[in-house]
Amino acid sequence: MNESTSTKKVVVNSIVYSFSGILLKCFSFFLLPLYTVYLTTEDYGITSIATSFIGTMTFIVSLSLYSAVMRFFVDLKNEPEKLKRFYGTITVFTLLSGVFWFALITLLRDFVSDKIFSGIDYYPVIVVCVAALVFTCQSTIYDDILKSQQKALKSSILTIITFFITLGLNILFIVVMKMGALGSLLSTLITQTLYTLYFWIDMVIHKQIKFCIDLGLLKEALKYSIPIIPHNLATKLALLISKVLIGRSEERRVGKECR
Repeated sequence: MNESTSTKKVVVNSIVYSFSGILLKCFSFFLLPLYTVYLTTEDYGITSIATSFIGTMTFIVSLSLYSAVMRFFVDLKNEPEKLKRFYGTITVFTLLSGVFWFALITLLRDFVSDKIFSGIDYYPVIVVCVAALVFTCQSTIYDDILKSQQKALKSSILTIITFFITLGLNILFIVVMKMGALGSLLSTLITQTLYTLYFWIDMVIHKQIKFCIDLGLLKEALKYSIPIIPHNLATKLALLISKVLIGRSEERRVGKECR
């Protein structure tokens, strides 16, 4: 690929990503009145903390491995078999890590419920949130694979489809079934699960992945990804802490009013 063709592709991809991003923000803005009617202040607090929790924990669960996708795609694009093993390795490792963290958080459910989710019961709200975390890590890997392969149109179309599936499920669970925050989190879990299944099937059909654990590739990927975890966590962790503190402050205020 010559320089002019490469530059053109970068420009086109940038335009596609920008357009889809603006489109999704517009849709989200016009949907705010719908959610403010059907979600209570408590529901907003729960979904806000849950969203920040998932955004923060993805870096910890995955050890920022999806940050290595673009770097290793450049290194391995001329070695397709090795690239397949790399994709398979980070996918399997991240999935196993997600299962481990799911089990650990379940064991520490009382601590997590008290210190992070302001006394919210682990079942069913937090367990749905943690399950959504496992599949969000998988879908993030696929997003970065598509970006590294410069498949902007496919990535944007999938993002928009995912948005409307989530919207439809939110309307079903929140508006029709009156499930509140649990409905919102359940929508996220179902959407991320479907997206993950599509990721696996799509990669297998196109023969772009080999599910395995290649210790050599994993070691090289972790050597790249682990040092950048603090950088990736910084903003997300600060946001999560602020929301937890706000939630606990609100909980104390309500407690005083009740007394």
